[in-house]
Amino acid sequence: MHAISETVQPVLLRPIAVNLDWLTVNMVGPVDDGGPATLPWTVLEPTPWFDERDADAPVWVKPTNIATAQFSRVTYVVDGDGRKLATIAFAPHQHLHGATWMQIQFANDTLYDGSWTNIFRRLRWCGCTYTGISRVDIAADGIEGDGGDWPLVIGMASSGAVRYYGKCEWLVRTARRTVIGGEFGTRSSNKFIRAYRKKREMKSKGIKPHIVNAWINALGWNPMEQPVEVNRFEVQLKGKEIRRYFTGERDPDWMMNLSSPKNRVDVMASMAQSMFDFRTVAERSRDAMPVQTWDWSAVGPVEYHHREPRKHAVSDHTIKTHLRAMYHVGCIMGDPATLATAAHVADAAGPEMSAWYYRKQREWQRELAMLHKHGDARTMSYFNALQLPEN
Repeated sequence: MHAISETVQPVLLRPIAVNLDWLTVNMVGPVDDGGPATLPWTVLEPTPWFDERDADAPVWVKPTNIATAQFSRVTYVVDGDGRKLATIAFAPHQHLHGATWMQIQFANDTLYDGSWTNIFRRLRWCGCTYTGISRVDIAADGIEGDGGDWPLVIGMASSGAVRYYGKCEWLVRTARRTVIGGEFGTRSSNKFIRAYRKKREMKSKGIKPHIVNAWINALGWNPMEQPVEVNRFEVQLKGKEIRRYFTGERDPDWMMNLSSPKNRVDVMASMAQSMFDFRTVAERSRDAMPVQTWDWSAVGPVEYHHREPRKHAVSDHTIKTHLRAMYHVGCIMGDPATLATAAHVADAAGPEMSAWYYRKQREWQRELAMLHKHGDARTMSYFNALQLPEN
């Protein structure tokens, strides 16, 4: 790394703890006789979820009346004291990811003590298959004035003393003309970063004991009882972005390893560098020097992974979407040529895609039957217009 310019004092960024702060994963459930299997969380009344492999940890499923934009049913997983452990959303409105697609969001406190892995194991024991991360937030915390000075770096750029060299939009957060943090990217993007005063936020919104305990374990003392500020540097990631750095993201063992501090630090460090990139002011970009240095020694050794170049390719999801649409259109039109073309597309994409295409046809026929029976005027007009004229 280049030396820091003599005109700008280097800022040492030294996190004291790196933890998961959000985790939602995608899974697909098993199938019985061509339809979704009966699983513990599909019941309509609170019910014990017993498994002899985890008999010492009583778990219940607690159905709700909640629906989301993507799923028609939501069930909570709770422990024997009623503490929420996870939220399972299932029964998707649309079947682009399959009728058994579901999402599991683990409760915040289970991410800090690692107990989220117990629920993930139970889901796999039930025959559910992990398919990837939907969203994960990883938080690095540090003491202001002693390694947690992300707002200080942002303030230097805000004043014009240094420049931002990251490849995303960013904004500064201030309070009473004091820079208290910033945001990089957008929340809807694959990668979003923010830096802010976590201790102050908890004082105003509510103290989370599991977060305080993580600080005490890292420091040996309670920063909530001392006149110090704890700042947080948080990276919000979608699975698509993680896969560009870590090719094993869709492996359940890789995902489970996020319970290890070493792997969390590797992900955090690899993601942070390109987006939190501030350098000295220089006439030529190549002469600009970094104004922050990272020290991960308090949270473990770090192995940086580099982002793979963006590839332009037709994804499996795109092919599956096209095949479903072609099958629907071919059936509505009563056109063997369109169906033959769809079969050719599936075969061209490989044996796994071909098997998937023929396996899904029964489900798609049911979808078409429901649309014909309950479709609105726009749908029926579309169907009628698609039909080929009789000879």
